[in-house]
Amino acid sequence: MRSKKSPSGFSLIEVMAAISISAILLAVAVPSFENQIRNARVTAAANNLVSAILFARNRSIGNNIDGPVELCPIQNAASTTCNGSQKDWSHGWLVGQRLLPTETNGIILRRGEDVSNSVAIETDSPFLRFRKNGTLLTSWTEHSIILCRKDQVNDKGQCPFDTDHPSSLRIVINALGRPRLQSPQ
Repeated sequence: MRSKKSPSGFSLIEVMAAISISAILLAVAVPSFENQIRNARVTAAANNLVSAILFARNRSIGNNIDGPVELCPIQNAASTTCNGSQKDWSHGWLVGQRLLPTETNGIILRRGEDVSNSVAIETDSPFLRFRKNGTLLTSWTEHSIILCRKDQVNDKGQCPFDTDHPSSLRIVINALGRPRLQSPQ
């Protein structure tokens, strides 16, 4: 006598149910994941800019160089000099010497990447200059650079820095040239 074996595997209805549940879970998870990616881009840009500030400051202290070391924004990736009046740093930046438009024979030490597709960067100063002792060569006591997601820029073109926008970050550079990173919370 033969025994009747039950078929192994999944039925079509079981497979369709599993696919439907997976689709619902993905529809909920993907927007949250995209939000995390946007926030991570702001954090990465802030860390890169803090690294550039520290690099510029250390180069001004550590080397017996002639003149201040500058950190300033550029208009596009091909720029070899800084835009002396631009306060939007999202297109990248340069670290070097004699990089301002009124100077010649500039020396580029480091170049920052263009993050303008996803991050907005605004500052109160169009450039930072470091003396041989690492202090800022400006009349202000400290500088502020605010970074935010591009989709959070307000109608005035400014990055909000408040608890309603927790992904925004602020870099504060004191008169001694030391940067610190702040979050709105």
